[in-house]
Amino acid sequence: MSLRCRAGTHLKSTAQQTAGQIRDGPMDEPIKTITVTQAKEKLADGDAVFIDIRDPSAYATAHVPGATQINDTNVEAFVASTDKSMTYIVYCYHGITSQGGAAFFQERGFEDVYSMEGGFCAWEA
Repeated sequence: MSLRCRAGTHLKSTAQQTAGQIRDGPMDEPIKTITVTQAKEKLADGDAVFIDIRDPSAYATAHVPGATQINDTNVEAFVASTDKSMTYIVYCYHGITSQGGAAFFQERGFEDVYSMEGGFCAWEA
């Protein structure tokens, strides 16, 4: 199983269902998106936790300051030990698979989850 943006198995089915579209989740809540500008405002205000679902080498090269890199080895521990009432912004490379990532966390009880439009590529632009 994998949380990488390159279609790992853990998020693969959810990502395939949501790629490029807003879908209703198990609680009939759409996958929320956030622009890079809005995400940067939340970072500056300390109002969100950033979840990087790119591969570990991409994260090691560059990432949103303070972001947590989530992958196969730590996703279950993260889900089990994290305050699900906080605001989370999930990002990948281009903002497609992060929609599946946001759905993944939403389905596990996270209350306020966004997919960052354009992903890390837009963040760096």
